[in-house]
Amino acid sequence: MLFKHLLPSASVRVEHFADIDQFHATDLVGGACSIPLRPKEFSAARASLILPSCQLLLLRSFARILDSSYRTSGAFIILPIGRSADAVVNGVALDHQSLIFLSGNAPARSVEPRGNLHAIVNFSLPIQGRGWPLSENRLHLLKAGSTALGNLSQTVLDLFRFASEHHTYIAIPGIAQAMQESLLTAIDEVLAGNDAASVTNRRALDRYIRLVRKLDQILAVNPAVSHYSEELAHECDTSVRTLQTAIATIRGTSLHHYLRLRRFWSVRQRLMRGGAGLTVRACALANGFWHMGEFALAYRETFGESPTETLAKARY
Repeated sequence: MLFKHLLPSASVRVEHFADIDQFHATDLVGGACSIPLRPKEFSAARASLILPSCQLLLLRSFARILDSSYRTSGAFIILPIGRSADAVVNGVALDHQSLIFLSGNAPARSVEPRGNLHAIVNFSLPIQGRGWPLSENRLHLLKAGSTALGNLSQTVLDLFRFASEHHTYIAIPGIAQAMQESLLTAIDEVLAGNDAASVTNRRALDRYIRLVRKLDQILAVNPAVSHYSEELAHECDTSVRTLQTAIATIRGTSLHHYLRLRRFWSVRQRLMRGGAGLTVRACALANGFWHMGEFALAYRETFGESPTETLAKARY
């Protein structure tokens, strides 16, 4: 049902395949060769979404033997969508809590006893300083916690739905980048460890305090501007992973939540000033919030009122 509700747009491509030959003719993963285990039961669908420096694929596969050679100039990730994944990759059994990471290129010999729904994320640029398990020319198989992986899967689905239903918004400066940042953050959270809890060195703590001070100074210059983790880490002359650890240690929350909280306050201040023609949606989008349902819910949880109520107070 998911693919039936995705509307093709300038950003989203949706394909349905009636037979294996049609599927082979448009295969988007280079060097792949699929042999269906039950040809008479063949059915597959695929959707693709382009963001600033990555491509997302959503694939409903079929029972098959799959030989492939995954290649990327950046980072390549395969993750299950839902709780019914079932596959064997290079002799290792994967389930609904399994992810695959790759940098460079590597062959994969796989078996899917039945159809799966999974997503492929291919970053065109190298991913550095985030602590991802990327080994050059080798598949890295990872087991992830169900909550964080569920959030990542939901983020992927939300990205596709938003790009399908509101494709005109993606042309607004900063929105596509904000969508990609949501994806990066969800992947970071899947891989998050307990770095902050292990910090005992005074020198490290002093460094983290300086990093947080520097970050706050950067954010204060343009509070309404959407700031992204890689850019902030570069400005702070550190890695994303170290900046994440510094915020978790000093502020007691994740970098993503800290940045989002500051953006919420920026939205609130703008709504409280009001102004002719100002809308909640425009204000949210201007501050990098692209998922309106999630934004409205989180805003109410943060401030005890809806953004519409805040705006109404300014008007009266």
